[in-house]
Amino acid sequence: MNLVPEIKVLQIGTGKLLRGLFDPMWTNAAGITVVQSRDEAAALDHINQTSAGYHLWVRGYQHGQVVEEVHNVRSLGHAYSMTRQWNDILKMIADPLYGLIVSNTTEKGLRLEADDAGLSIEAAIATPPRSFPARLLVLLHQRYQNDETPVAILPLELIENNAAQLQQLVLEQAALWGLNKDVRFIEWIKDECRWLATLVDRICVDVVPPVPWSGDDPLAVMTEPFQMLVVQRDGRNEGILPSHPAVIWADDLRPYFLQKVRLLNGLHTAMVARCLPLGFAHVIDVMNDPIQARWVEELLRQELVPTLAGQGLQVREFGEQVLDRFHNPFFRHRLADIAVGHEMKLRVRLQPTLAEYHQQFGKSPERLTEVLQLPLPV
Repeated sequence: MNLVPEIKVLQIGTGKLLRGLFDPMWTNAAGITVVQSRDEAAALDHINQTSAGYHLWVRGYQHGQVVEEVHNVRSLGHAYSMTRQWNDILKMIADPLYGLIVSNTTEKGLRLEADDAGLSIEAAIATPPRSFPARLLVLLHQRYQNDETPVAILPLELIENNAAQLQQLVLEQAALWGLNKDVRFIEWIKDECRWLATLVDRICVDVVPPVPWSGDDPLAVMTEPFQMLVVQRDGRNEGILPSHPAVIWADDLRPYFLQKVRLLNGLHTAMVARCLPLGFAHVIDVMNDPIQARWVEELLRQELVPTLAGQGLQVREFGEQVLDRFHNPFFRHRLADIAVGHEMKLRVRLQPTLAEYHQQFGKSPERLTEVLQLPLPV
């Protein structure tokens, strides 16, 4: 056992990143309670109907060696629908043994919705509000009202300072609902609950048959060997997370964030903008095409890497690792999946590099400028 054993986890989401990176780290069988925001219930039904877990298929290259491994992940317990079982979820979060709330709602999830502004906390308790920050506020309010044991929040959304941004949105929503008048509640949210900023890095894709196991598994996910979960230290107990080689507690997340978002994710988003309209369906298709692969390599080596290197960051080795990861012959990483939230990803992953390149070198980067001027893919 590599965890504080009494900790229960409430996980918001069932996406591939959670199933491919976070959930396999958890050695407690059925230790993660899953909450799904969407009405689609296939994943929930499968989690609830089987106790056999799901398959994690690790394929790729590591230290010059081919890696092919299959693991059985059994960390998921019961699963709930946020829209259909909201009352059950609110009762559950009052349990002080739930010590960690983890989320991956994509970058698009960290924003407020106008429809929530006119609600009251009573209305939001009766029916789940629209935005994730508003829903999290209701969960925290229920926890505070029933048991003031603080909870840790671990957002895995790929946004810099994700924990601080999520906390600020929760506090803004609290003000809109008049909850800021309860000074003790606001102090509890800000000072007693833990808001752990993170950076995650592992490419997780759909499984490509034939599979090395028998039977259908709709939750199965295929991943590369590389994995990383960087968490910013807050001076408190680090045993709240697994003791795992991929978990890194760091004083400063910015170097990790910049190399991951600007290089790996930036290249992904650039591929979507340029190559999806040209008919390319997968990352490996792009990398197997001499013209497009050369364009990707030049964008990385001549524009993205020099911009970060100009800030004193040692990122050239990571950049070359990114190209190796993109050439993984086992993966069929769909550009359509990467395109989800594309407009937001352009702003987060590519536009800052454009501005910094121009500031450093006194001219506009040719390929990056081209990408940002393309129409959004349909």
